[in-house]
Amino acid sequence: MRLWSRVRSLALIAVFASAGCTDAPNERAPHAGIDVVIVLIDTLRPDHLGFYGHERETAPFLAERALNAALFDRAYSTSSWTAPATASLFTGLYPKRHGVVAGVFVEENKLGKNSMPVSLEMSLSRLPATIPGIASLLGETGYRTYGIATNTHISPELGFDSGFDRFAYLRKATVEEVGATLREWAPGMLASPGPTFLYLHLNDVHGPYKRHAPWYQEKSDLLRDEISAYDSGISYLDAGLQKIATELDWNDDTLFVVVSDHGEEFREHGGIHHRGGLHQELTRVLLMISGPGIKAQRITTDVSLIDVLPTTLELAGIDLPLGRDGVSLVPLLAGDPPSTDFTDRVLFAHRLEKAKRFGDETWAAIRGRWKLIDGVKGTELFDLDN
Repeated sequence: MRLWSRVRSLALIAVFASAGCTDAPNERAPHAGIDVVIVLIDTLRPDHLGFYGHERETAPFLAERALNAALFDRAYSTSSWTAPATASLFTGLYPKRHGVVAGVFVEENKLGKNSMPVSLEMSLSRLPATIPGIASLLGETGYRTYGIATNTHISPELGFDSGFDRFAYLRKATVEEVGATLREWAPGMLASPGPTFLYLHLNDVHGPYKRHAPWYQEKSDLLRDEISAYDSGISYLDAGLQKIATELDWNDDTLFVVVSDHGEEFREHGGIHHRGGLHQELTRVLLMISGPGIKAQRITTDVSLIDVLPTTLELAGIDLPLGRDGVSLVPLLAGDPPSTDFTDRVLFAHRLEKAKRFGDETWAAIRGRWKLIDGVKGTELFDLDN
């Protein structure tokens, strides 16, 4: 009987210990260097976030993180669709320099007899292996590099896996499915004795929009209903991101960058989604940076996606290779007034229009309050302050 009692006691202790371990939060092992996390939220326009002026808070987790972050009110993309914009973030180069200007688009011409297409046009450009991107540059200095992408245009076939020790392309995966993959990776990432870099490309906000309960509220007007669905996607992603942050222990010592690749149009200039053009609703993006030594503030200086690479490298103590278009935002993060390098700067964006206009280009140039757009719809000059 004594032996049985002892066995039963040990079993109960094991059960309670196991339960305690399950409930305990994950903790990052002590290590040298700063961990870097970049989360790109595809198709997110910042003015649909409460802390960027939206009528209600669609992303409470990000809003909480924003309290201790530098928020950029005038951050711009280099394009209005995913592949060139993300390539600019990875390389610190404008689209015409990194070469990713066309994605996986197939255009069917007029149908012939028996409803068979007469011909097909396909355009594809790949991130050059000769241009080291952010994963390669961090990996060369001892970082373990991880990446997950859920958008077709960020697949290995387009070269976006270059430099990653571990990269998963999860086509059309939700943030919850991304979280499941990260839970499989977590033991190795959390136990790493060296710094880690994680890139997440999340597609839950991208159309076609899903109606996510409990955030979605049906509207009688078709456009307003689409916007409600869009906003519910932001809230759904935000809730999933909060779980991931807890499971991977993204603490105050983590360099945490949240950005979007482009925005979305809801008839502001006659269009819908992001099928063409470079107006503000398409090129203004979210940029939020937090981490050790970064001052909580709102920054109104014009910045670009090309600046993410040089900023990340400097904060990680790594030299930027020569010849990149972007500049480090570290002086702004430190609270310094913007120098003439920022105030006199012109930012650019480019789009190779798709569908029936292969070869047609649209360009945008931004300097302070002025924005010039030149492309398939002619030339337009905008006063952004009016």
